[in-house]
Amino acid sequence: MYLMALDEQKISAKTNQPVKEKPVNLDRYQDLEGVTMKKLEAGLWYIEHRDMLRKIIIVILALVGAVSWLYTLYGFGFYIFKGMNDDATMFRELVSTESFDHAYLVKIGGQQLELFPVKVFESSNVKGEPRYDLIAEVINPNLRHAGLLNYSFVSGSEVIASGEINILPGDDKYITALGLDLAERPGNAKMVINNLALKRLDARAFPDWDKFKKEHLNISVSDIKFTPPRLTGLSEKLNVSQLDFTATNNSPYNFWRTDFIILLTNRGQIIAANQYLLDRFKSGEVREVTLSLPGVIKSDQIEVIPQVDILDDNNYFDFEAGSPDDMTP
Repeated sequence: MYLMALDEQKISAKTNQPVKEKPVNLDRYQDLEGVTMKKLEAGLWYIEHRDMLRKIIIVILALVGAVSWLYTLYGFGFYIFKGMNDDATMFRELVSTESFDHAYLVKIGGQQLELFPVKVFESSNVKGEPRYDLIAEVINPNLRHAGLLNYSFVSGSEVIASGEINILPGDDKYITALGLDLAERPGNAKMVINNLALKRLDARAFPDWDKFKKEHLNISVSDIKFTPPRLTGLSEKLNVSQLDFTATNNSPYNFWRTDFIILLTNRGQIIAANQYLLDRFKSGEVREVTLSLPGVIKSDQIEVIPQVDILDDNNYFDFEAGSPDDMTP
């Protein structure tokens, strides 16, 4: 470019005519350092609008600060006109002796279990030898408390059976002692609670207990069929009835242990009871159950009640698990 300018000056000197200025074409400009026209235009725009941008930022920050102050003043005013009165009312309720009477403490701490009279049934084994079955109904009226129940069946001053079970919140549970070999029929049998440990459910772990229970304890029983001794075909000498039913695990969980309480009634009264255990009851599994009931039973209705300890983490297993002994605590 410098050489071209010199040539133009020489030509102008010879012709004594002014040199015409050529228009500058920025589109043809190329910078050896790599600065493009877009960058130059962006920088020029920033320089021309720098003051305006600063004013916009100041306005935005001022608006944010104003909103924050308004929210703070609103909260402070709300507390002065309403919050202080609410705090005073709550404090008066807390220090009131009527709010913490015995009934209130019992209510929030858990109510006692409801026990029903023990029913005693005379049965027999396959050899016809006399045996006795005991069953007691227990209701947990606490909707947010589960209980670990240590119990005993007592006849007079003699303990004839004992055990320990978990009872779920709001649960109606049947406790049995079956096939007891006793010298005589137990008189005035009753169930005694030796120890009861109630534990309140964690609201964060169980925000909706009813939903949790319905989802986990979704086990159905169908096709219940009772066959009296004369129709079983086992033997004319054995008084053995047969009970068949189908159990289906509709829940998404696998259980190591699933108990079924079997109540046989006649005209609305329980006349016999039994219990059946299913192990390794997998999700979606359908089990056909057949069991023998010794003795002549005249039942017009049979109820099969599934009982699963859904709060015991050790009662669940994965599909690849082998046995309860394989589980690690």
